[in-house]
Amino acid sequence: MATWIFDATEVPNFVYSKFRIDGRQDYFCCDEFRETYVADSGKVQVLFHCSDGKLRQACHDSAVKIVLSDSSEFFVRVLHDISEAGVKNLSYFFKDKWPLQDWPAKVNRTIRAVLDPIRVLSEEGREIVDRIHRESFMTIPVDPLTIYNAPPDAGKTTALKSAIRAWTSSPHNKKILVIVFDKSNQLILQKELEKYKGRCVKTLDALCFQGVPRSFDEEGEECAAEFHGNFSDWKFVKTNVFGYLYEYCSVD
Repeated sequence: MATWIFDATEVPNFVYSKFRIDGRQDYFCCDEFRETYVADSGKVQVLFHCSDGKLRQACHDSAVKIVLSDSSEFFVRVLHDISEAGVKNLSYFFKDKWPLQDWPAKVNRTIRAVLDPIRVLSEEGREIVDRIHRESFMTIPVDPLTIYNAPPDAGKTTALKSAIRAWTSSPHNKKILVIVFDKSNQLILQKELEKYKGRCVKTLDALCFQGVPRSFDEEGEECAAEFHGNFSDWKFVKTNVFGYLYEYCSVD
């Protein structure tokens, strides 16, 4: 296997902090030359020496033009950690000098963390970055709020349904509450996800009604709750709806 190693120690480097491809962390380094090198032929591996002194492997043949959330634009190489085959090849080539601990960067540059999703402006790289973003759906969110934003028919619902199936199955076995707009969507999702016991599909109205205080008449029939003049929507939600969410979504 032929190996190409390019110097990226003196250009901006980025780590795509919340995203991975095939389980490996994603990185970018700026590409000033924008040449094309076949990166996935099985006969050539294209590596970049990054500003933290580590070698990383290109996972796309060409440079990709991206825009960050602050509107800055770059031509970059999409990188990830070296594959097992690549490590084996480098171990054979460098022998006892591998891993290359003595390859410090010429200039010590901090790798910038990219936390928000990037946009691809070039035709090149759209497929690989789209794959990275789709894989992120399968990662269980740890932030209080995660918003998935994409145009119509991009596959948001399909990807989220796949994530629900994965999260409620072994080894995760999570409890997932799905809130939908109307009853028809609720019935469709309940049917599609019926064998996944950790999921609960509700409309927002049903979720709110879950916490409505109930009273019963002398015959045991449920009757409408009476709300007093000092009734507080926010207090009701905190006491009842949030209580239900905590009870359902808490994990042992």
